[in-house]
Amino acid sequence: MILQTARELELWHRFWTLKDEEDTNLDFVSVLAKTEFYKAIKKAIMVCLALSCTTASTKRTFSTLRRVKTWLKSTMAHEGLSGLCLISLHRKLVSNDQNFKERL
Repeated sequence: MILQTARELELWHRFWTLKDEEDTNLDFVSVLAKTEFYKAIKKAIMVCLALSCTTASTKRTFSTLRRVKTWLKSTMAHEGLSGLCLISLHRKLVSNDQNFKERL
């Protein structure tokens, strides 16, 4: 498996070094369309595409938790902190709900 992946990577490198310079300025989605015969390369590109999304949401989650814990920990009960964390993390859902503030 590793030997096959290494060989595939070598072929992939050769494929791109023989291309014109204008063909090398592509985004991940365009490159993904060229991976028909390179299964391992396709998997790696798919991971890269998903990684940027998941990394940003994870950083935002930890940032929110840290902010809530440091600023509000001494003044609220545990249930209040949990509720505020959920509201902050799912703020798109809350902002779409017109009656949310009235129900609080």
